[in-house]
Amino acid sequence: MSSASSRARPPAGSGPVNDRFCGDLWRGAADIYRAILAHPFLAGLTDGNLPQEAFAWYVVQDALYLRGPPT
Repeated sequence: MSSASSRARPPAGSGPVNDRFCGDLWRGAADIYRAILAHPFLAGLTDGNLPQEAFAWYVVQDALYLRGPPT
């Protein structure tokens, strides 16, 4: 598995202006991106150490969100 900093690379753009703009955005968001990847829930989900109860809670919350507000 690669480190968070190696994953925070700007994607290839359609030219130098887009590449520079995308690179600026990725650099500006690098700390936030690393924090997201280091979040205990995501880290546990990724490495297989997330407790089953935490995953079950997430699935229920996701289903409620996807269902939408009560009608």
